[in-house]
Amino acid sequence: PAPAPTLVDDAVVKEAEPEFRRVNLSCKWRDRVIELPGLDESLTVEDVKIIIEEETSVPAERVKLVGLKASVGRVNDDMRLADLVLKLPTQKVIVMGTPDEELLREPSSPVEIFDDLSDRPIQVTKYTAWEWARCSRGELDGFNEDSGKPWKCVFVDTFLVDGPPDASKWAFQTDCNAWVHDQHHRERQLYTDKENAHVENGVLYIEARRDQPTPDLPYSSARLTTRDAAHGRWRYGRVEVCAKLPPGKPGLWPAIWMMPSRSVYGKWPLSGEIDLMENVGWEPGVVRASIHTAKNHRR
Repeated sequence: PAPAPTLVDDAVVKEAEPEFRRVNLSCKWRDRVIELPGLDESLTVEDVKIIIEEETSVPAERVKLVGLKASVGRVNDDMRLADLVLKLPTQKVIVMGTPDEELLREPSSPVEIFDDLSDRPIQVTKYTAWEWARCSRGELDGFNEDSGKPWKCVFVDTFLVDGPPDASKWAFQTDCNAWVHDQHHRERQLYTDKENAHVENGVLYIEARRDQPTPDLPYSSARLTTRDAAHGRWRYGRVEVCAKLPPGKPGLWPAIWMMPSRSVYGKWPLSGEIDLMENVGWEPGVVRASIHTAKNHRR
């Protein structure tokens, strides 16, 4: 005969969920002590880094926690606080940012804009470095209206006067003709200081022309720079540009970019370059923004 069915209680046996304690972390960031009380032990190390990012403005991926120890193996970002050896009730942790984060000052420090050539401080705003960093990420939109700390414009050109560009603000850059035709650049244009740039009806026009300025170069164009203008160089700040690009076709490469006024770390790209806008002619629908450094550059 078939075995009789086994009768069981119609209930589901659930595995008991682990109980997590609360942990108090005391983190030291430079001269500041950041208290993080009541953290759930289910939080991961990466979660803690994100919390610290909000307090220090150092990106979470660049935060290093020194002082946490794993029960087994090495500490990694996926590890929960429960898996770490913590000296309750408070675990002291040192927060370390990467060297480039040394540029960020303490939140209580007033920020200054410097002229890169003379390094003479020019106080232009009451923003702190913390506020600058948050504003640049769009996290404090409207902050200036509420706090009474408005941005102060230090350089502007609305191109109200027809004719050549304002010489007090813009200079034609022609010294670049010494290298833009070499084997690395191979540009087929001559940068001029004449008719390739002019102001008309509130617009600055920069024109590339096929006018054979030299026997070897079929095109002419213009490069304009603010480097010789009063307050035309910035170390910290916010830049806004409104520009219309020409229809894309191979050979065109309009760009708006920032270069260091002094190459203190060596020749390009060692001292850096920030490209606000580049539009390469053979990709008319793509606008690029780039940063060039010794480690972030491809020839």
